[in-house]
Amino acid sequence: MARQHRRLLHQEFHPSAALRFRPHELKASHGLIRRILENPDDLFGHLRQMAGETIMAITYGLEVQAKNDPYIATAAQAVHTLTAAAVPGAFLVDVVPILKYVPYWMPFAGFQRKARRWRKLALDMINLPYAAAKRNIENGDSTPSFTLSSLERMDESGDLELQEYIIKSTAGTMYG
Repeated sequence: MARQHRRLLHQEFHPSAALRFRPHELKASHGLIRRILENPDDLFGHLRQMAGETIMAITYGLEVQAKNDPYIATAAQAVHTLTAAAVPGAFLVDVVPILKYVPYWMPFAGFQRKARRWRKLALDMINLPYAAAKRNIENGDSTPSFTLSSLERMDESGDLELQEYIIKSTAGTMYG
């Protein structure tokens, strides 16, 4: 499956194909400059907004809100939780592996409750923008994006469900 992910990414983002995303990048750059002029104290927030805006536009063809965009907020939270979970020894289950079999409601199983919340965040990061992009495509309101061109290139004679899963999961990795 990793090979299929790489193939999709290469088809969309090799140097000559990536040129079609330049308008998205220019729009995000202009927005960054405008936000810096309006509020120069929040440079990091402005850069994060620009990155999220560019990624959502290129990946899904979605316009994001200038502030507090739900797609960007969900993706940022999901990436933060993945970072926290990746720290070795952060959870007692890392030291005592048998705890992974303890029911989530038991003492010392707080990691399982967190994992459930974090899993929902990760799935929302993947599913919500993808669903919005598909709605836009079906309504004819889509702009050039990774999702649009990947869906258009699906092999009708192959397993459509698997191909769509690969497109959705590949798109979901672009923010993280």
